[in-house]
Order: sequence, then structure tokens, then C-alpha cells
Amino acid sequence: LDYSDLMKNINRERSLAAGRPQSRLPKFTPAEVARIKGTHDYFGFNHYTAVLAYNMDYKNLEHYDADRGAGTVADRTWLDSGSFWLKGTPVGFRKILNFIKEEYGAYLLDGVDIRGYAAWTLMDNLEWATGFDEKFGFFYKSVWHYATIINCNGFISPGESPHECQIHEPEGSTPPLPLVSFLGLEVSGTDAELSLNVLFSLTIIAAVAVVLLVYGIVKTSKKQKRPVEEHIDLEKKGKF
Repeated sequence: LDYSDLMKNINRERSLAAGRPQSRLPKFTPAEVARIKGTHDYFGFNHYTAVLAYNMDYKNLEHYDADRGAGTVADRTWLDSGSFWLKGTPVGFRKILNFIKEEYGAYLLDGVDIRGYAAWTLMDNLEWATGFDEKFGFFYKSVWHYATIINCNGFISPGESPHECQIHEPEGSTPPLPLVSFLGLEVSGTDAELSLNVLFSLTIIAAVAVVLLVYGIVKTSKKQKRPVEEHIDLEKKGKF
């Protein structure tokens, strides 16, 4: 078990070209290779998507992307997902599994010993850059849904007409947004947030306008006062 010859050769050549005395890639001794070989019980692989690669010259830049010597791009015809950058590419997943089989010796399905796979998440989770906007889970959390169940309490009298908690939304429909009280009006949370931002912007504009108005009044007052003072000075000089 060792780094591939291709990886070692590329790192050595790029390191020497950058003026280093030897490769940036650490070396395994024959004893270390013999000790590591056969010690792993399984290979866990975290796969997101596949990309199309093309040659790119990074000159002497010392970086992982530069060592690859390639740029990447996604095919626009590939299936989209919850993230704009993550495309559905099962063919790419199959190719990497076969590569692992060739390199590490797995042997069953397609020559690859797959023991199982897992989805990303059961419930929608908090993504670093997008919050809960990207839907990755099998299920999503709904405050409206649980509030309705609590309101029904799960016990419906047989003689009554179907309660609202028994009326399911049509497939693909979106549950109504909860309302909030804003300046005495019942509006959705999104509308309330938008209104608050608008009021905040108008307040800033009004404050700036008042400052400019006061500045203009003070400046005009000084200009009107100055000629009167100059006239008085001239009268005093004329008397002498």
C-alpha cells in the first residue's frame, strides 16, 4: 500500500521545478509499506458528484489543484440537486468504485464489494452557507404541521365532520405560512421581515435628510450674517 506512481512522479517533478531539493510528498519506507498492507478492514468513501476535467497549466504554483494540472466543469445536462454545484452523476460514482476495485482489490458487484450506502441526512440539516434553504433530507420539519396535530389533540368525535388535522394537503402543495402580528396587522413572517427592512431604510433616509437640512440652514444663516458684519465694519472705518 503506497501512493500511486503517477501521484509520486507529478509531485516530485513539480517540487523540483519549484526549487525544492526533494518531493513535497512524504515517502513510505519498504518496512512501512509492509506494515500497513492488509491492516484495513474496509474502505469508507464519501462521494458528492463528478465533474469534467480539462488540462490547465498552473506554472510553479504549489497547491493541490496545481498538482492535479486540471480544471473542472459540470455538464449542464446533468440532473440538478439541492445545491447548485452538486449534479447527479451515477456514472461517475460507478467509475470511481471500479477504480477503487482495481487499486485496492475489492471483488463482488462489478468487482466491487459494496456492503451498503447511506443517504446524506434523514431530516433537512443546517448547511453552512445556505441554512435550511437546500432540501437534502427525506423529511422536513414543519412547525405548522405539528401545531395542527396539537390543536386536534389526535382525538376526533366520530359524529363530527373531518377535522382540519385529518385533511391532508394535496401532493406537492406547500403548507400555509404562519402569520405574525406586525403594527396591528396579521401578515406572514416574510412580509413582516420585508416591511421591517423597508421601515428601517426609510428611517435612515429621513435621518440623513434631516442632517442635510440642518446643515443647509446653518450654512445659509452664516452667509446672510457675514454681509451685515462687513457693512458695520465699513461704516466704522468711514467715521474715522
